[in-house]
Amino acid sequence: MIHIFGGGTISHIRNHMAICAPAYGATANKLFNLFLDYGMSVELHLTKMADKNSKLETNEDIASKIDELLGHSSTKAIVMNAALCDYDGFVISDGAPTGSGKYAERLKTNLGRQNVLFVPAAKVIGGIKAKRPDVFVVGFKTTAGATEFDQVVAASKLFGCCDIVVANDTVSRSTIICEGIDNSFPYGNRREDALEYLVSKVSDAITNIR
Repeated sequence: MIHIFGGGTISHIRNHMAICAPAYGATANKLFNLFLDYGMSVELHLTKMADKNSKLETNEDIASKIDELLGHSSTKAIVMNAALCDYDGFVISDGAPTGSGKYAERLKTNLGRQNVLFVPAAKVIGGIKAKRPDVFVVGFKTTAGATEFDQVVAASKLFGCCDIVVANDTVSRSTIICEGIDNSFPYGNRREDALEYLVSKVSDAITNIR
């Protein structure tokens, strides 16, 4: 079974206040349909941002779902297309970060300006191979206004925990499929072609695992 994650996550700062990684599941849905066209067993996991009926909202929700899936021998591949919130936010009061969370004290506008400390969130994708080295992992690395070389360099940070990394630049619209620092395939703005190639590579790999 191939499991695709899509949509964006949020990180709660206070009650009714959060930061997010905006994404609405378009690419994940395309990949899901492409895998179906290839005759693969595939399941789509969208976050609440992309599917109002979903129970996946935060990075922690996705991490928990992945742990569940890794406990099933049927899990052969995970395609992490979800946009995970890179930071957690903490309101600063008297020079120190205060408690955060969905049900933390709500901020009032009459308190005026607030300072928020952004702390890098715990990584999710890095733990997959540590728990299940046999699972084929696809990661996505997004840049904004980077050269193709810099896209590959950014993607290379995921090579240790992913079998393939899709490098995508939101400014140039350039998409590169990266299978290694010297094994990358630029597709320019032909994103559909890149996704079809990705699906073929994953499908072949899963077939070989069987």
